Amino acid sequence: MRNTETESTADDRAGPWIAFARVFAGFLLLYELTLGGWWKLGWFTTGPNPEWIGADAGAEVYGVSERAIEEGTFGWFAALLEAVVLPAPELWTVLALAAQIATAVGLILGLWTRPAALLGIVYFLPVFHLGMIRTSPLFTVPIAFAFVANAGRYRGLDAVLWNRSDALGRLTRTLNAPLPIRRAWYPPLAAAVAVVGAYYLLSIPETVGTRVHLTSLELTVFAGLVAGGLSYVYLGATPTAVAADALRIFVGYRFLQEIVVRSEPGANALPGWASADAQAEVFAEIAASHVAPVSAFIELAVLPAMSAWFLVFAAVQTPIGIDPEAGYGEVAGPVALVMFAFGLLALAFVSRPSAAFASNASATDRVPSDD
Repeated sequence: MRNTETESTADDRAGPWIAFARVFAGFLLLYELTLGGWWKLGWFTTGPNPEWIGADAGAEVYGVSERAIEEGTFGWFAALLEAVVLPAPELWTVLALAAQIATAVGLILGLWTRPAALLGIVYFLPVFHLGMIRTSPLFTVPIAFAFVANAGRYRGLDAVLWNRSDALGRLTRTLNAPLPIRRAWYPPLAAAVAVVGAYYLLSIPETVGTRVHLTSLELTVFAGLVAGGLSYVYLGATPTAVAADALRIFVGYRFLQEIVVRSEPGANALPGWASADAQAEVFAEIAASHVAPVSAFIELAVLPAMSAWFLVFAAVQTPIGIDPEAGYGEVAGPVALVMFAFGLLALAFVSRPSAAFASNASATDRVPSDD
């Protein structure tokens, strides 16, 4: 039997971090809709993206799908694109917009969080297969965490509506009800997910030379974490704590991948262990287009001492990437990771804010398992 008093105390401690992860994921998705690399709604100064909203709506979906087929993707997925997506890109554009907006609003407000998160997962998993491996995992994993943790219960509207006795309260309880999964189902579910992971792992040699081999790698890791998580829950662990562990491990894995695998830095990646000269080129490009204070800082403090900054980046990034994998630092490691991520954000390394989720993972790791 679960110790409800202990779990209540754990909820009080971990609740703010779970709420932070939920709201952060929602705003990150909203950022991608308005200003990010796949902007759609646009901003006051830009207006909507005409390839998503307007006369050319559907052009982006059609072009990305066609490019995935031409450059090479999984055979079954290429057939699905040809049969379902390419004949009606306008429809899929509307569905994609609706899914992203609904997921963002649901996560930010904590309103009907589980169906909103499920909608986001259903949206992003196909996007994986288009070779969009830069942002898709960074959305899918925290959204999946919000789904498992039923994160709207923590400082969200779901918490407000849950105890209402009217139709709205009953609807909220129904939509956010525990998953109807019997304990005996967990082993076969874990085995099925492991088989899916093995499929993607075995696909890697066949897809080398295209971005799809990175998709296969990401989905292999993703499936492994899900299969392992199902096994731990079957053995009695608390689902939220297991999901937090998976989130922490995935953040560390992506951080280390950016450092070790990528030898060329970029404004959408970590500096990594790339040479000082390669990093200087990226910082020079950033300085040319950034706001005046940041440009001045880069030109006066970073570029003249790039060799020293190279050592700093290498020394800081490596332990920060290892710490989430080990789960050692309960506070210092996640705080350092968040500070480093937002420091890079200030310098226009814009795709790293997802590292902030590690702080949530470290906090929720301390949610106890069943007694």
